[in-house]
Amino acid sequence: MEEKCSINYPIPEKKIAAACEPVCSTKPNISASGYDVPSGVSDQPMGEDETKQGAINRAKSAWQAHIDVNGCSPDFSVGLEGGLVVYDGEMLCTAYMACFDGDMIGTSRTASFAIPPAMAALVTGGMELGDADDAVFKTVNSKQGEGTVGALTRGVINRISYYEPAIVLAMVPLLWKDDLYIPIEAL
Repeated sequence: MEEKCSINYPIPEKKIAAACEPVCSTKPNISASGYDVPSGVSDQPMGEDETKQGAINRAKSAWQAHIDVNGCSPDFSVGLEGGLVVYDGEMLCTAYMACFDGDMIGTSRTASFAIPPAMAALVTGGMELGDADDAVFKTVNSKQGEGTVGALTRGVINRISYYEPAIVLAMVPLLWKDDLYIPIEAL
């Protein structure tokens, strides 16, 4: 039986498949569709809470977008949101993933890394991180390409490989919801 995954990110079809690939190892036979949906948070999320909420909002909105387009629910949806956190004087880049099955949400966070002071200054001045990437690295629309992680690691880690472990970990509660992730009040 083919399962249907809706993912929020406005990325090309081949990258949608790549983003869902880690989930495919836990749920084979996935057909993925991408939807450009709003996060409901600021354009440049700051802090863990806002970034996580953006991912949850996107997963739920991708779920609804799939229903609106296809007339049926997907088996699950995935929402991704990148954000920045200031910790010990450094500006750290991170991202949250949320997986939603119409009933339960699972979330996880990527690794985080410090962005260079020049980029942090641009962001503090009101620029989105993707635009700061473009200014510092003289690129165009890097946030739809390799992203900050790709630019800073010189391509060793691209945006998809950066997201993969967190997407898989966000799926864990959905994979085990009838066994291990039962609401406390149901026990």
